[in-house]
Amino acid sequence: MSDPKPTVFIHTNPKQMLGALVSQFSFRRNSSQPDAFAVEIVSTEDFPWLQAKEGQSYLRDGLQREWLNDDLQSFTPLRFTPPELMGYRGRAVVVDPDVFAVGDIMELLTRDMGGKALFARPRGGSKEFASSVMLMDCDKLTHWRTEQQFNEMFAGTRDYMDWICLKLEPKEAIGLLEPEWNDFDNLTPATRLLHNTKRWTQPWKTGL
Repeated sequence: MSDPKPTVFIHTNPKQMLGALVSQFSFRRNSSQPDAFAVEIVSTEDFPWLQAKEGQSYLRDGLQREWLNDDLQSFTPLRFTPPELMGYRGRAVVVDPDVFAVGDIMELLTRDMGGKALFARPRGGSKEFASSVMLMDCDKLTHWRTEQQFNEMFAGTRDYMDWICLKLEPKEAIGLLEPEWNDFDNLTPATRLLHNTKRWTQPWKTGL
C-alpha cells in the first residue's frame, strides 16, 4: 500500500478559524508544487472527546486547571492527531493557525529526516521544544494516541506541559528544526514559516 500524499495539518478552534484559512492559502500560494501535498484544517468541534471534558480539572505544570473549550488555545492537543489521521503512514507537518508560509513547505516535507521520528524547534529552558510546528514521520509515531493521552491529563497521569513540550518523547527521536521553520514574530529573508505568536497584534485582528 502506498503512503498517503504528504499533508500539512492546521489545527484550530472556531476563534482562530480565520487565521487557519489564511494559513491554508499561504501554503498553496508559496509552493512551487502546490499539488504535491494536501492541506487540511482540523478543528476542535470535530473531536467530541475535547468537548466532553468541558469544565473538568486536568494536570498542567504540576497544578490542576480547568479545561475550557472556549480558550483561545484549546486546539493544542490536536497537534498530536496527524499520525493517526494519516493511518500512521507517510509525512505530515502540523502548524498552529497563526503560522503562515512565506517559503515552500515542500522543502520541509521532503527533507532527509535521518531516521528521526519528528523535527521541532528547540526552545531551551523548561519548555525544551516548540511543538507549534512539527515535521512528522507518521510511521514512527504509532504510540501517539491523542484521545487516550488527552484523557490521561484528567486522570493525573500526564502533565499537559510535559506533553506539549515533547518531554515525553525519546530525545534521540527528535531532530532539531531550524528557527526559520518556526520564526516567532520575526520576518527575515531566511524565514520559511512565520509564527505570529502575539495574540493582540495578529494581522487579521488589527488590519495591519
